Amino acid sequence: MSYVDQELEFLRYLKNNGVNSPLSRGNYISWLRYVASNFSPVNSTSINPQKIKEIFDWLIETTDSRDVYQGITAISNIKSSLNKYLKFINHQGNTPHIDVSDLLELVKEVDSTSTIRNIETRLGQGAFRKQLITLWTACSVTKYARIDLLIASHIKPWRDSNNIERIDKFNGLLLTPNLDKLFDTGFISFRDNGEIIISSALSNDELKDLNLEKTQGLTHIFSENKKYLQFHRNNIFRK
Repeated sequence: MSYVDQELEFLRYLKNNGVNSPLSRGNYISWLRYVASNFSPVNSTSINPQKIKEIFDWLIETTDSRDVYQGITAISNIKSSLNKYLKFINHQGNTPHIDVSDLLELVKEVDSTSTIRNIETRLGQGAFRKQLITLWTACSVTKYARIDLLIASHIKPWRDSNNIERIDKFNGLLLTPNLDKLFDTGFISFRDNGEIIISSALSNDELKDLNLEKTQGLTHIFSENKKYLQFHRNNIFRK
Protein backbone atom coordinates (compact mmCIF):
# COMPACT_ATOMS: atom_id res chain seq x y z
CA MET A 1 0.00 0.00 0.00
CA SER A 2 1.24 3.45 -0.85
CA TYR A 3 1.75 5.32 2.40
CA VAL A 4 3.18 8.79 2.91
CA ASP A 5 2.81 9.79 6.53
CA GLN A 6 1.40 13.27 7.21
CA GLU A 7 1.07 13.94 3.51
CA LEU A 8 -1.20 16.94 3.86
CA GLU A 9 0.92 18.49 6.57
CA PHE A 10 3.93 18.07 4.28
CA LEU A 11 2.05 19.95 1.55
CA ARG A 12 1.46 22.79 3.98
CA TYR A 13 5.17 22.78 4.83
CA LEU A 14 6.09 22.98 1.13
CA LYS A 15 3.71 25.86 0.61
CA ASN A 16 5.25 27.78 3.52
CA ASN A 17 8.84 27.00 2.54
CA GLY A 18 9.31 28.20 -0.99
CA VAL A 19 7.47 25.69 -3.16
CA ASN A 20 4.97 28.20 -4.52
CA SER A 21 3.47 26.30 -7.45
CA PRO A 22 0.62 23.84 -6.77
CA LEU A 23 1.96 21.74 -9.64
CA SER A 24 5.39 21.55 -8.02
CA ARG A 25 3.90 20.58 -4.67
CA GLY A 26 1.90 17.90 -6.42
CA ASN A 27 5.08 16.56 -8.01
CA TYR A 28 6.74 16.25 -4.60
CA ILE A 29 3.81 14.17 -3.37
CA SER A 30 3.82 12.00 -6.50
CA TRP A 31 7.54 11.27 -6.07
CA LEU A 32 7.07 10.32 -2.41
CA ARG A 33 4.11 8.11 -3.22
CA TYR A 34 6.19 6.32 -5.82
CA VAL A 35 8.86 5.57 -3.23
CA ALA A 36 6.25 4.47 -0.70
CA SER A 37 4.58 2.13 -3.21
CA ASN A 38 7.74 0.56 -4.56
CA PHE A 39 10.40 0.70 -1.88
CA SER A 40 9.32 1.50 1.66
CA PRO A 41 6.87 3.67 3.62
CA VAL A 42 7.73 7.33 3.86
CA ASN A 43 7.54 8.36 7.50
CA SER A 44 9.60 9.73 10.37
CA THR A 45 11.04 6.34 11.31
CA SER A 46 11.94 5.17 7.80
CA ILE A 47 13.48 8.29 6.25
CA ASN A 48 16.98 9.33 7.22
CA PRO A 49 20.13 10.21 5.25
CA GLN A 50 21.22 6.59 4.98
CA LYS A 51 17.79 5.45 3.79
CA ILE A 52 17.70 8.25 1.21
CA LYS A 53 21.04 7.03 -0.16
CA GLU A 54 19.70 3.46 -0.33
CA ILE A 55 16.62 4.64 -2.22
CA PHE A 56 18.76 6.70 -4.60
CA ASP A 57 21.00 3.69 -5.30
CA TRP A 58 17.94 1.51 -5.82
CA LEU A 59 16.51 3.99 -8.32
CA ILE A 60 19.77 4.00 -10.27
CA GLU A 61 20.03 0.19 -10.26
CA THR A 62 16.43 -0.40 -11.36
CA THR A 63 16.11 2.43 -13.88
CA ASP A 64 15.97 0.12 -16.93
CA SER A 65 13.15 -1.95 -15.44
CA ARG A 66 10.84 1.00 -14.80
CA ASP A 67 8.37 2.67 -17.14
CA VAL A 68 8.56 5.94 -15.21
CA TYR A 69 11.24 8.08 -13.56
CA GLN A 70 14.03 6.56 -15.64
CA GLY A 71 16.29 9.55 -16.28
CA ILE A 72 18.84 10.99 -13.90
CA THR A 73 16.81 14.21 -13.65
CA ALA A 74 13.73 12.29 -12.49
CA ILE A 75 15.81 10.31 -10.01
CA SER A 76 17.37 13.51 -8.67
CA ASN A 77 13.90 14.98 -8.27
CA ILE A 78 12.85 12.02 -6.15
CA LYS A 79 15.96 12.38 -4.03
CA SER A 80 15.20 16.08 -3.63
CA SER A 81 11.66 15.29 -2.46
CA LEU A 82 13.01 12.84 0.12
CA ASN A 83 15.49 15.39 1.44
CA LYS A 84 12.72 17.96 1.64
CA TYR A 85 10.54 15.49 3.53
CA LEU A 86 13.39 14.84 5.95
CA LYS A 87 13.64 18.59 6.62
CA PHE A 88 9.88 18.61 7.20
CA ILE A 89 10.19 15.82 9.78
CA ASN A 90 12.94 17.67 11.60
CA HIS A 91 10.94 20.91 11.48
CA GLN A 92 7.72 19.47 12.90
CA GLY A 93 8.28 20.73 16.43
CA ASN A 94 7.97 24.26 15.09
CA THR A 95 5.03 23.58 12.81
CA PRO A 96 1.93 25.70 13.61
CA HIS A 97 -1.54 24.23 14.00
CA ILE A 98 -3.00 23.28 10.64
CA ASP A 99 -6.57 24.33 9.99
CA VAL A 100 -8.92 21.77 8.45
CA SER A 101 -10.03 24.14 5.69
CA ASP A 102 -6.38 24.71 4.75
CA LEU A 103 -5.84 20.98 4.45
CA LEU A 104 -8.86 20.60 2.20
CA GLU A 105 -7.59 23.31 -0.11
CA LEU A 106 -4.25 21.54 -0.34
CA VAL A 107 -5.97 18.26 -1.19
CA LYS A 108 -7.81 19.94 -4.06
CA GLU A 109 -4.50 21.20 -5.46
CA VAL A 110 -2.83 17.87 -5.97
CA ASP A 111 -5.25 15.00 -5.63
CA SER A 112 -8.77 15.70 -6.87
CA THR A 113 -9.48 11.95 -7.00
CA SER A 114 -8.91 11.38 -3.28
CA THR A 115 -11.91 9.88 -1.57
CA ILE A 116 -13.44 11.52 1.46
CA ARG A 117 -12.47 8.47 3.48
CA ASN A 118 -8.80 8.87 2.56
CA ILE A 119 -8.91 12.51 3.63
CA GLU A 120 -10.53 11.51 6.89
CA THR A 121 -7.82 8.95 7.50
CA ARG A 122 -5.05 11.48 6.95
CA LEU A 123 -6.68 14.01 9.21
CA GLY A 124 -7.27 11.26 11.76
CA GLN A 125 -3.52 11.12 12.26
CA GLY A 126 -3.66 14.64 13.66
CA ALA A 127 -5.61 16.64 16.19
CA PHE A 128 -8.94 14.82 15.79
CA ARG A 129 -7.41 11.42 16.52
CA LYS A 130 -5.44 12.79 19.48
CA GLN A 131 -8.63 14.22 20.97
CA LEU A 132 -10.42 10.88 20.64
CA ILE A 133 -7.55 9.02 22.27
CA THR A 134 -7.68 11.41 25.22
CA LEU A 135 -11.46 11.20 25.42
CA TRP A 136 -11.91 7.43 25.08
CA THR A 137 -8.43 6.03 25.99
CA ALA A 138 -9.36 2.71 24.31
CA CYS A 139 -11.90 1.30 21.85
CA SER A 140 -15.24 2.97 22.51
CA VAL A 141 -16.97 -0.43 22.48
CA THR A 142 -14.57 -3.23 23.37
CA LYS A 143 -12.07 -1.32 25.56
CA TYR A 144 -9.30 -2.78 23.43
CA ALA A 145 -6.33 -0.58 24.33
CA ARG A 146 -3.82 -1.09 21.50
CA ILE A 147 -4.08 2.53 20.32
CA ASP A 148 -2.04 2.13 17.14
CA LEU A 149 -4.60 -0.37 15.83
CA LEU A 150 -7.64 1.76 16.57
CA ILE A 151 -9.32 4.04 14.05
CA ALA A 152 -10.64 7.55 14.64
CA SER A 153 -14.14 7.26 13.20
CA HIS A 154 -16.55 10.14 12.63
CA ILE A 155 -20.12 9.55 13.80
CA LYS A 156 -21.66 12.12 11.49
CA PRO A 157 -19.67 11.52 8.32
CA TRP A 158 -17.12 14.02 7.09
CA ARG A 159 -19.09 14.69 3.91
CA ASP A 160 -22.17 15.71 5.91
CA SER A 161 -20.41 17.76 8.60
CA ASN A 162 -19.43 21.40 8.68
CA ASN A 163 -15.87 22.40 9.58
CA ILE A 164 -16.67 22.67 13.29
CA GLU A 165 -18.32 19.24 13.39
CA ARG A 166 -15.44 17.68 11.46
CA ILE A 167 -13.00 18.35 14.29
CA ASP A 168 -15.44 18.04 17.21
CA LYS A 169 -14.16 15.26 19.47
CA PHE A 170 -17.75 14.37 20.38
CA ASN A 171 -18.39 13.57 16.73
CA GLY A 172 -16.01 10.65 16.95
CA LEU A 173 -15.52 7.14 18.23
CA LEU A 174 -12.30 5.19 18.64
CA LEU A 175 -12.95 1.79 17.11
CA THR A 176 -11.24 -1.45 16.17
CA PRO A 177 -10.97 -1.87 12.37
CA ASN A 178 -13.89 -4.30 12.07
CA LEU A 179 -16.21 -2.10 14.15
CA ASP A 180 -15.08 0.99 12.27
CA LYS A 181 -15.99 -0.63 8.95
CA LEU A 182 -19.35 -1.83 10.22
CA PHE A 183 -20.16 1.58 11.69
CA ASP A 184 -18.93 3.52 8.65
CA THR A 185 -21.05 1.44 6.28
CA GLY A 186 -24.15 1.53 8.49
CA PHE A 187 -24.32 -2.10 9.58
CA ILE A 188 -24.21 -1.00 13.21
CA SER A 189 -25.19 2.12 15.10
CA PHE A 190 -25.82 3.09 18.73
CA ARG A 191 -28.78 4.35 20.73
CA ASP A 192 -28.54 7.45 22.92
CA ASN A 193 -27.89 5.19 25.92
CA GLY A 194 -25.01 3.51 24.10
CA GLU A 195 -26.74 0.23 23.21
CA ILE A 196 -25.64 -1.23 19.91
CA ILE A 197 -28.10 -1.53 17.03
CA ILE A 198 -27.31 -4.20 14.46
CA SER A 199 -28.69 -4.10 10.94
CA SER A 200 -31.06 -6.88 9.91
CA ALA A 201 -28.88 -7.18 6.79
CA LEU A 202 -26.41 -9.19 8.88
CA SER A 203 -27.25 -12.83 9.50
CA ASN A 204 -26.62 -14.62 12.77
CA ASP A 205 -23.78 -16.53 11.14
CA GLU A 206 -22.23 -13.26 10.05
CA LEU A 207 -22.53 -11.89 13.57
CA LYS A 208 -20.54 -14.88 14.82
CA ASP A 209 -17.94 -14.49 12.09
CA LEU A 210 -17.56 -10.80 12.94
CA ASN A 211 -17.47 -11.49 16.68
CA LEU A 212 -20.38 -9.08 17.02
CA GLU A 213 -22.74 -9.43 19.98
CA LYS A 214 -26.09 -7.79 20.64
CA THR A 215 -25.03 -7.13 24.23
CA GLN A 216 -22.23 -4.82 23.14
CA GLY A 217 -22.42 -1.06 23.33
CA LEU A 218 -20.47 2.13 23.92
CA THR A 219 -18.51 2.12 27.15
CA HIS A 220 -20.03 5.48 28.03
CA ILE A 221 -22.04 8.28 26.46
CA PHE A 222 -21.40 12.00 26.46
CA SER A 223 -24.43 14.20 26.04
CA GLU A 224 -22.67 15.91 23.14
CA ASN A 225 -22.54 12.56 21.27
CA LYS A 226 -26.30 12.26 21.02
CA LYS A 227 -27.00 14.65 18.16
CA TYR A 228 -24.36 12.93 16.07
CA LEU A 229 -25.64 9.46 16.94
CA GLN A 230 -29.15 10.53 15.96
CA PHE A 231 -27.86 11.65 12.57
CA HIS A 232 -26.07 8.32 12.13
CA ARG A 233 -29.17 6.31 13.02
CA ASN A 234 -31.39 8.33 10.72
CA ASN A 235 -29.09 8.65 7.74
CA ILE A 236 -26.35 6.01 7.79
CA PHE A 237 -27.72 2.99 9.63
CA ARG A 238 -29.17 0.22 7.47
CA LYS A 239 -32.47 -0.69 9.05
